Amino acid sequence: MEAYDAGSAARSNFYEGYNCSQSVYMALAPLVGVDRESAARTAAFLGGGVCRTRNICGAVLGMLMACGDEEGNTDGADQERKGQNYADGQTLMERFSHRFGSLQCRDLLGLEPGINEETHPAPRTEEYYKSRPCPDIIEFAARLGQEFIGR
Repeated sequence: MEAYDAGSAARSNFYEGYNCSQSVYMALAPLVGVDRESAARTAAFLGGGVCRTRNICGAVLGMLMACGDEEGNTDGADQERKGQNYADGQTLMERFSHRFGSLQCRDLLGLEPGINEETHPAPRTEEYYKSRPCPDIIEFAARLGQEFIGR
């Protein structure tokens, strides 16, 4: 039996039309006991750098949500666990940023400050996918999350 590759699954999700956050979270969901539909719904607003505002990359957010499902603090009084969650998340974000140079969707897409895309996405054609770094970014974030979850 072939080992599960969350990176390939995330890329496939993106090509099916899911946003970056959905693509990653859905790919990692089976590893943390979350069903595909719930993952898609939870991450629906986080694509395009959070509602297409081009802030933090949705792939990073999808990865962090799945890692939280795996090891997130559930006790508000457990400050040690909370601190460890933040430290782990910062390490993951640093690795992502080291690979791509930023955590910001705007930077990753090479957009100028102040430019906002319209609310309706461009058609997902072969040319669209060739013009975007998103598939590689999504694949990396999902594999990084899988590595964390499987440690």
